[in-house]
Amino acid sequence: MIINSYCTNLGWLFEDLQGCFRKLGLLTTEAPLEEADCWLCIRTGEAYKAPDISRTIVQVHDMYDYDVTYFQKAALVIFTHPLQFWLWKKRGFSGNHKIIPIGARSDITKPLVQCQRPTLGFFCGETPSMEKQSLLFKEVVTTVRKEIDIDVLMIGRNLDHIADLGTYIEKAADVSDYQQIDALFTSSISPAVPLSVYEACSIGIPVISTPRWFPVR
Repeated sequence: MIINSYCTNLGWLFEDLQGCFRKLGLLTTEAPLEEADCWLCIRTGEAYKAPDISRTIVQVHDMYDYDVTYFQKAALVIFTHPLQFWLWKKRGFSGNHKIIPIGARSDITKPLVQCQRPTLGFFCGETPSMEKQSLLFKEVVTTVRKEIDIDVLMIGRNLDHIADLGTYIEKAADVSDYQQIDALFTSSISPAVPLSVYEACSIGIPVISTPRWFPVR
């Protein structure tokens, strides 16, 4: 059986997931393979490319509006947060589904040596409508520095406007980045839980967060 995970490579989270699927033996491509027996679509908006939606598993990572009638015939829809299912259900979705939080990569481990000065991490990609509230993060750092001398490590994209706060690296957060921070800050307006929060919690790194709905499995 050929299981094909497909997703346009724009970097960031989805390419990381493709790497994990490759380790499991799945064929990973940018466009779906016509000859595959079933498909795994990990960017919801690309489900329309599936050769046969009835043999396609769709994973949902966002809170955006979709024509849920198209997904009714999907083999399975995997929601990564309960609120996604609630929103889809309000729009009339009643297809096969599961709710499975994305979790954390197992190869992320605790740092062996603590930083000389406290280092606050901010790992995200800012959106055009500023949904990650990066300016709130800047306000917090500015306030904290009046009392405590801290370093800041920003990993992600579209954070140039706050790059003066510390070290900014434009890429997806990898295993080594968690080794360099003492706490993670997340301030998105969404109640969903980003991958970085799961990963920080999994190794005991404190997380400072705006209100968030942690799903229970």
